[in-house]
Amino acid sequence: MTIHYKKNEVAMSLFLAIFWLAIGILNFWLFERLLLGITWIVLSGLYFVFYTNQVKNQYLTIEEGMIKQNWPWGKKIKLEEINSIQHAKEKYILKTEKQVMKIKVNLIEGKSLAELNQVLDKLDVEWNDRP
Repeated sequence: MTIHYKKNEVAMSLFLAIFWLAIGILNFWLFERLLLGITWIVLSGLYFVFYTNQVKNQYLTIEEGMIKQNWPWGKKIKLEEINSIQHAKEKYILKTEKQVMKIKVNLIEGKSLAELNQVLDKLDVEWNDRP
């Protein structure tokens, strides 16, 4: 199961990539600031990579009893090892004996959030409304 980003979150990454590219080109050609232009173009490239990752992999993947954050250095937690879930402001905090995973709820699409809640409700763990 894939937990998707909100569409406006993905669109914002694309907008920022294009924006920084435009700033880089303006600095490079119009204002003749070579180093500053290259810096903005490199930043734009990083945002394009981030956008591509968001579109291709989405936010979370839940499969084979694991929940995985789909970004570089994202965490993996086995669902059976989760001891408690805290619902803090705009995020879930999943805790095991060794790890803590924070899931930003405000980044998740509505339908995917309902699916995530169903998976988490099936777990026999303690829910805390506030940390």
